[in-house]
Amino acid sequence: MSALAAIPDLWPTDFGADTEPSPSSILRQQGYKLGERTNQVVYGEVESLASVNGWFEHTMYLAAPYLKARQRIVTVTHQTQLYPARVSAEPVGNFEVHTASELTTRLKVIFASPQIVDLIRSLLAQARDLDADE
Repeated sequence: MSALAAIPDLWPTDFGADTEPSPSSILRQQGYKLGERTNQVVYGEVESLASVNGWFEHTMYLAAPYLKARQRIVTVTHQTQLYPARVSAEPVGNFEVHTASELTTRLKVIFASPQIVDLIRSLLAQARDLDADE
């Protein structure tokens, strides 16, 4: 019998169920949905980082691979607890959300802002122009 076999599993049997979707999950799902709607010409790409001071940062970019373009549109940060979370977005500024529902409501406003809609429209048009040249 090895020494490792003698050490019992000390972890709890259950880590609990997720009560709300995480900010990163919400952003990733929305990025995927945008890709579906634009046939992957433009989609949302999310980068997640954990910092030394205990904060998690999730940044969503609009990506247009045909153009090799990538533009940051929103960043969500939170500590180990998922909420409250801080949201930073060019079109609407900085604010705090306390639930997943509040985050989704605010993201809907951000995504519908004229700046974001115009950016997506521009990326789609330029990608179509490239497609027509080929």
